[in-house]
Amino acid sequence: MKNLNFSVDDFLKEQDLHTPDEKKNQYFESLILPLRESFEMEIKKIEEEFNFRKNQIINVFPPGSYPKEVETFLLFHIKYNELSCLKVKCGLRARVFDQIQNVFNQNINIDSNASMTAAAAAAAAANSTSPIIASNINKQHSLGKKKRKVDINLNRWYEANNNQPYPMYSDKIFLASISKISKTKVEEWMGNKRTRIKKKTQTTPNSKKPKKETTKKVSKKK
Repeated sequence: MKNLNFSVDDFLKEQDLHTPDEKKNQYFESLILPLRESFEMEIKKIEEEFNFRKNQIINVFPPGSYPKEVETFLLFHIKYNELSCLKVKCGLRARVFDQIQNVFNQNINIDSNASMTAAAAAAAAANSTSPIIASNINKQHSLGKKKRKVDINLNRWYEANNNQPYPMYSDKIFLASISKISKTKVEEWMGNKRTRIKKKTQTTPNSKKPKKETTKKVSKKK
């Protein structure tokens, strides 16, 4: 449970939701500010509710010597409330982070190559040490490392559930939180994985039929 992540900043960093244009970054931050503030406020309320329930149990049963059955029941009850709290937090995270991703895609995410001027493109092509090229290379390398981490997390789940590789909503939101991606990205990854596996199983290598041995008739010389 320690790997579950509810930080907006970590999500933005992991998903590389920023551009070289600082003005666009500031505009993006202004667009998602209401989402960020409401999300952080809701997370705080959920955690306060859990602490309230936990303290209620502790107040009714202050520290002391209790039968083992009672202690087991109390620990189970606290753990149940904790898991319920995490489930609500993960559901909230999935909804809000999907919205943040959509805001970026619809308002900010413009292909850097398309936005380059002809002069900048020519300069970049002429000079292999161009800051634009260097920035793109570093960005691709960073995204590659992040993608490998995501693949590891999601592949573990897929291999453990390969007989029924359709994660439930609760699975999706937990996987999204652990991998620091949106629920939509989890759904896309799982769909692509199932498609690849299906194609792999359907396309069996064309085994060449063994040629029939033809016995040549040798004509005996008279």
